[in-house]
Amino acid sequence: MWRTLDSDFPGVATINRGFGGSDLDDTTHFARRIVLPYRPRAIVMYAGDNDIMNGDSPEQLRDDFVEFVETVRSRYPDLPIAYIAVKPSIARRALMDAGARANALIHDWAAGQDDVAFLDVFTPMLDARGEPRPELFLDDGLHMTAQGYALWRPVVDAWLQGVGADAPQG
Repeated sequence: MWRTLDSDFPGVATINRGFGGSDLDDTTHFARRIVLPYRPRAIVMYAGDNDIMNGDSPEQLRDDFVEFVETVRSRYPDLPIAYIAVKPSIARRALMDAGARANALIHDWAAGQDDVAFLDVFTPMLDARGEPRPELFLDDGLHMTAQGYALWRPVVDAWLQGVGADAPQG
């Protein structure tokens, strides 16, 4: 879980609603309790590798993201939403192709939507041979180090600035 959101994005009021072990459909199921009451100005979401680990197909993951967007948009029709790509990992190396396929499907769907973005962190997390970069992961090969989150930060920050989520509320 990204524990340094406040310091990584000092101009943004962040609320971390992540919960360990969850699937994307869990987030959708609980969105009315854990997302919508906060009246967000933008949503940056990471979910997906647990889904694939638990046997969901790339198509199902895309469909679950679509359902999440529809759930949020039922209350906030113009809310900007960004999906952080399913990350590659050492521990789940065998699932990287499925993650890449899910990313492609979500990317393609998001490209046809208003104010829905796909944030690619998958590519920069790979080394020159196309393998997950070890320095980005804790000893379990799954969870990220501070260096891993530091790699994500500018990707997310650029999107937040682009949608004005870093502007003061007034």
